[in-house]
Amino acid sequence: MVILPLCPFPPPWWWKQVLEGNAVIDLGEHYVHQTLRNRFHILGPQGIQVLTVPVLGQRGKKVAAGSIRVSAHGKWQREHLGAIRAAYGKSAGYPHLEEALEGLYGDPEITLMADFSRRSISILSAWAGIDQPVFSETYLQPGLDDHDARPLFRRHGQLPALPAYTQVFADRMSHVAGLSLLDAAMNLGPLAAARLEVWKIEGNSRQ
Repeated sequence: MVILPLCPFPPPWWWKQVLEGNAVIDLGEHYVHQTLRNRFHILGPQGIQVLTVPVLGQRGKKVAAGSIRVSAHGKWQREHLGAIRAAYGKSAGYPHLEEALEGLYGDPEITLMADFSRRSISILSAWAGIDQPVFSETYLQPGLDDHDARPLFRRHGQLPALPAYTQVFADRMSHVAGLSLLDAAMNLGPLAAARLEVWKIEGNSRQ
């Protein structure tokens, strides 16, 4: 079993483990601040952009990831949508994902970080044709034969990247790796899943 954290619009390596068929997403782990558990990376006109979902503070208490609440203050939803539009408005996948993204960011019933992340995962899995992963509501204690990948999702650049593909701004910058699968979904469309399958076959699942 590979134990993964719950992340919004997870990076390709996260999805690669899901495709392997032995990954479980841990909603019971203690939430870790300033990690990929509430942020994801896209490629904008000026380079990498970090989109962070603001969450309410826990006042020093350890809180399960599945219980973390999203902040209702500020205009982060509008800012995220604007950044995604600027980054991928001219991509082949944007017209197909636009409505789902607007629905996600405009849903007033999303009050938990877990709800936002699971909805983002549903959007990508449906578009790329990837089965939904398995979720655990309780903390997963790794066994001797398990791979605890949760510590790998602390910051950008720690995970193996999907092999290069053509991106929207290929005319002005070389390929940028280590982004959310949203980038591949926008640029490759449903072929993103096929690219992940090839990556899974060619490499070891823990590389």
